[in-house]
Amino acid sequence: MTVVNPLITYQVPYTAIGEIRGGNGGTLNLVTRTGDEIYSTAFGGSITDYVVGSTERAADRIEKRVKTRRTSTQQGLVEKKFTTSWIADFCAVGGVVFVILAGALGI
Repeated sequence: MTVVNPLITYQVPYTAIGEIRGGNGGTLNLVTRTGDEIYSTAFGGSITDYVVGSTERAADRIEKRVKTRRTSTQQGLVEKKFTTSWIADFCAVGGVVFVILAGALGI
């Protein structure tokens, strides 16, 4: 499974996933068998998630795949690398710009 966040991309084998958390705030977290948490920023309280419930749907889909592929006793290693994802990076920069504008305008 691939999780693309601004600046960092994670390659997580299904055998390394211990738990999938689809929280109330629209946050999708993967917890590895070693206890590390990997957050997916795309699901972080988005309006789309509030309307269509994409976090719960994604968590269910991932859980189904993990169950079918968890037959191996081998634990895969999570790869973490710095990458350029233009869409994710653009959204991160846009968020920072809006925070600065809101502070400047006193909102």
